[in-house]
Amino acid sequence: MSVGPRARRLLPPIAAMVIVVAALWPLTHPIMGVGDTFQFWFAGHLVATGISPYDRSAWTAAESTYGPRAANVAMACADPDSGACSWVYPPATGWLLAPFGAAGVDAGLPAVDGFVLATAFVGVITAVLLFGPVAAGARALVLVTVVASHPFVYDVHVGHFIGLELLGVVGVAYGLRERRDWPLVLGGLVLSLTPHLFIILVPLVAVALVARRRWRAITLCAAALAALVVAGALLEPAAFPTILQRAGPKAGLTWSTPWALAQLVAPTAPLVLYVALVGLAALAAIAVWRTAPPEDRDLALIAAGTGLSLTATPYAQPYDLLLLVPAIAFIARAASRSRAPHRAALLATLPILYVGGTWFPLIATRLWEDSNSALALVPVVVLALAAVASATARPRAIGSVA
Repeated sequence: MSVGPRARRLLPPIAAMVIVVAALWPLTHPIMGVGDTFQFWFAGHLVATGISPYDRSAWTAAESTYGPRAANVAMACADPDSGACSWVYPPATGWLLAPFGAAGVDAGLPAVDGFVLATAFVGVITAVLLFGPVAAGARALVLVTVVASHPFVYDVHVGHFIGLELLGVVGVAYGLRERRDWPLVLGGLVLSLTPHLFIILVPLVAVALVARRRWRAITLCAAALAALVVAGALLEPAAFPTILQRAGPKAGLTWSTPWALAQLVAPTAPLVLYVALVGLAALAAIAVWRTAPPEDRDLALIAAGTGLSLTATPYAQPYDLLLLVPAIAFIARAASRSRAPHRAALLATLPILYVGGTWFPLIATRLWEDSNSALALVPVVVLALAAVASATARPRAIGSVA
């Protein structure tokens, strides 16, 4: 079977991406059964065996059955009343994981890890194809930058499905730009698995749909989400009371958020620094959207809205910064329309920012009481760079960078 010209152009960038992942495999390979892998398998296992994943007693008993594989769960549940010892994902997340949980632990854990790696790969590639430049060289740069970054490595390492959420963002962006309803609906359903990460993006998309009078898309999205909520309430009656009760303590583990950083850097007046960081990110996001050319306005809305959501979310982990891939790719897209000096500077800044910026705080841990909190600066700086890239771009064809 012959490979078309478009596919041949994609092979070198994807090959470069695979080479980097292989080189980083000692860091990237999954920690079998530890990290989030066991947590997600076990949640699916509880659903598959008819036990509610919102039953904390099941989580506290996991170590007695599964030993070291449940080490992270046992550590989180050392205090059964802590926010960490709670399943606060929507019911649909457990249903998604049930096929993995139906398999035994020996087969189920590798299956979860394979799913995480596959969705991370596909999510990154599709995001770069949709949001990024056409030129193979620029695409290769973005792909290599992403897979060498800490969010990608850490995501695959601990086994979280943030790559699937990235695919949801791609679906929403494609459905919005191409006026396709079902990609928008499916993407929205995926985003509902971790709604706290999209608290700005979802309202922005809703406003855009209303402004364009896309009533069918609005109806389908609302009906699909309502069906999930009703099914969750009927099949998992403990879900929503548990989430409402336990999400607060869980959010207290703020990790990589501007609020956590503000509390660390300015403990006497954290609100001032927090408002300044979120305000700067908001101004940059508005600038990205306003300066984008009409044909890229929808992509700018999604890229900027996703990045802004990461600054406003009450809870984030370092791997959640993988959702910045649309903004990173959009910077390269805008850079491809910039004059040569600006283009070179912008493209050279990408790996420094997204690779260096996500690894440095974790390497130089002695500089920080909590290195994860320092990562909250990354979305703000990425949005600022996207605003600069969009403002310096010229209205001409994309793809001049080889």
